[in-house]
Amino acid sequence: MEWKYEGRVLKAIFNQSKDDYLLEKEAVSLASNYQELENQLVISPKGFVIFH
Repeated sequence: MEWKYEGRVLKAIFNQSKDDYLLEKEAVSLASNYQELENQLVISPKGFVIFH
């Protein structure tokens, strides 16, 4: 999913798989059901993330 907000393009990923999803921590605006690694967020199944 993707949309524009205040001139920025934001994207959302809803993790509906059984596997974790890795994303660079710097790009994340909002996340649910996650764990933090050094420079990454691990989005667990049934979690979501909004990022730019």
